Amino acid sequence: MKYKVASDNKKLKERAFLSFNSSGFKEAKHIQEVDFWLVDLKNISQQTLSTYKNKQNYSFVLFLVNSQEEIEHCLENGFTNYLNEDFKTTELKAWCKYYKKSQGNVHISKEEILDFNSRSLLFQSSSINLTLQEFNLLKTLSSGEFFTTKELADIISVESTTSVRTLINRIRSKTDKKFIIQKRGFGYRLNSKKREENSEVNSYLDDLEEEKKILQSIVDSSSIFIVTFIHKKLYCINESFR
Repeated sequence: MKYKVASDNKKLKERAFLSFNSSGFKEAKHIQEVDFWLVDLKNISQQTLSTYKNKQNYSFVLFLVNSQEEIEHCLENGFTNYLNEDFKTTELKAWCKYYKKSQGNVHISKEEILDFNSRSLLFQSSSINLTLQEFNLLKTLSSGEFFTTKELADIISVESTTSVRTLINRIRSKTDKKFIIQKRGFGYRLNSKKREENSEVNSYLDDLEEEKKILQSIVDSSSIFIVTFIHKKLYCINESFR
């Protein structure tokens, strides 16, 4: 995982360096490689601030603030992650730990998984290495919604819609042509059939979990005869989760 500190404060950058490196992060050499942005709010204009809204789609953005007004400024622009400018290294390390925990793998299907740690795609039992732009494109499309090439270009910060199509073709060459589908007038998304199969499984598990909660609430307030019957029912439900 790679980080970038956007600040002119040398001492602040030194403290950040210690926190990030002791948390297993490496400093990014190029903007396209950044997973975690640490941004000194007082150094940027309103126009520059707005550019971080798109970055939030594929990177984690943490702002450094020094007053209540700056906190309000963050919130007004939709940014909820902030840290006081005179932070201790332990505080930034806690944010690094939080970020790592929040980066769970994306299960596209039973056999297709986006791995955040290795930035790779498990596809039909094979591990496929992805560039950062390829990974961010798949991460966006994994929501199951259609995206136009213009929307994708804005989200993953590439120069043009042509670049988006090049990325899509490159991913298809590593997987198969049906992995990313296109619908005229809507755009691109990942194969819907696979996602619908997953949705059915998840829906079934959600129903079982809801039934389990309801039955447990009945157990807590029922006679021993009813409880005996419901315990058997709960046993069957628990077996379904295994």
